[in-house]
Amino acid sequence: VLNIEGLKDDSIKFWSLWENDQLIGCGALKFLDKYHGEFKSIRVADKFRKKGNGEKIILGIDTLDRKISIEGWRKETSFDDVEFAKKWGEHGIKRVVFTDISRDGMLSGPNFKVLKDFANRSLLKVIASGGISSLEDINKVIKLKKYGVDQVIIGKAIYEGKIDLLEALKL
Repeated sequence: VLNIEGLKDDSIKFWSLWENDQLIGCGALKFLDKYHGEFKSIRVADKFRKKGNGEKIILGIDTLDRKISIEGWRKETSFDDVEFAKKWGEHGIKRVVFTDISRDGMLSGPNFKVLKDFANRSLLKVIASGGISSLEDINKVIKLKKYGVDQVIIGKAIYEGKIDLLEALKL
């Protein structure tokens, strides 16, 4: 059943992706604020997935206690982070930004055990996000490369002078 009234919401924008006059993907995106949005639905043609275009999309997964959080972290779901990632992996997604929201902005270090487990079980390439506070944290993430954690997002630690970006780039 389609909720027509819900489609009139100004925060929801519809998108489509075309290649040579063929529809290869479409969906709906809900804007949460001027910097964040959330895909409410996405459909991608099988033909497009098979072309390897999953490399062009990075899935964002925000978790709290291994469950997916949505709508700018305001709503918790019962979806398991690994199962959610595997579902998207089946659709061709290869890489994910994995944010442990209990650590994000806290400068407490990432949950390395969770990162390793998520990467190992999801089989996706992982960009670690949340909690990076030192060069030591970055070195620990580097040790997880063999499991698929091969990139890191550093935010607050740079802004607060805890990490020198030029030193981090040398690692």
